[in-house]
Amino acid sequence: MSIDIKEFGKTINKKHAFGFTPKYEKTVRTQLPPSVFSYVANDVFEELEWNVVYNEDNKLEAKHFGKGIGSKTHKIFVEYEAGKVKVRSESTDGEMMDWGRNSVRVKLFIHIFEQAEKRYSTSIALAELEAKVKREENMDDYIVPDSLPQPTVTRKPEFWIIALGGLAISILLGFTTGFLTSEEVYIPIIFEVGVGFLLAYTLKYLMRYANYTHLIHLGVVLAGGVIITYTVNHLMQYQIYLIKYCNDPDGILDFTIFSIVNGFGTGTENYGVAALIIVWLLQSVVTFIAAYFWLLQYLIAFQLEKVPVEVFEFTIYQIVKGKTLDEVKAELTKMGWDSEQQQMDIFEAIDSYNAAREWQR
Repeated sequence: MSIDIKEFGKTINKKHAFGFTPKYEKTVRTQLPPSVFSYVANDVFEELEWNVVYNEDNKLEAKHFGKGIGSKTHKIFVEYEAGKVKVRSESTDGEMMDWGRNSVRVKLFIHIFEQAEKRYSTSIALAELEAKVKREENMDDYIVPDSLPQPTVTRKPEFWIIALGGLAISILLGFTTGFLTSEEVYIPIIFEVGVGFLLAYTLKYLMRYANYTHLIHLGVVLAGGVIITYTVNHLMQYQIYLIKYCNDPDGILDFTIFSIVNGFGTGTENYGVAALIIVWLLQSVVTFIAAYFWLLQYLIAFQLEKVPVEVFEFTIYQIVKGKTLDEVKAELTKMGWDSEQQQMDIFEAIDSYNAAREWQR
């Protein structure tokens, strides 16, 4: 961000907002046609050094990340509709009072946008901009290469490696967490998030080794892993209970009933049956959500790594030019990417790229 923009920002009259999600919104008119609005708005965000996380159908979203300890994050929404530009800034860090920061973001964007709009006030400048935008959208300046980086040799996707590895880590985590729980080394939420992270982190390397990226199947393994982990956890607690307190075991069912009747407790405190059931549900749900969160990130990164940038851009170019799926595959075959698995990796990478953008949003 230039010094002039920073200095102008200091002169803006702040309007404080209060609420669960403090926000500020303002609408202004524009002479820009919808065909170039997104291009100009995106340039404004770049000039302000705000990270654009969404840009589609003349709607843009960007995030402003504060710097330093105690800094806040704001999300800015910009939308074009019928010759008007609506700009809104919202706080995203749970603050109740924004101290005028949202109003500054909105007014600063509008100021820079109006300056940019003046650069295209003549018909010649506007026509040049429209031609430039159209060229970029159609990838007219893209130079089709004579060849592409060739695919690396990879193993055939092996689901059994994922399943077996997931089973092993789940059993190991079950024994470990069962022991820790028996020793009352348990911190709610942190405990479950930690288990979820370890499950996902293990699957990260398993899917790379097995070259397996089917999300639904990975999700099933993850869900099964959570169930196995806490089942083994309970069995481990039962075994420790037998060793410590009982030479004549009544059975796992009686132990489970005993646990329910006595409820959930820490130290000398007991919070009852309801608390125990809530803890059991939380363990499963929170663990799965946390694990799935990390698994998606690992999967997206892996799928993008498998396809060179040159191949990615070449495929996008074919799609932009309106070719059918079969025609795109034929072009990839000419470039050496001829196997079904290799082509599937490319299309998965494109899906992952879009998912990564949505995730960032």
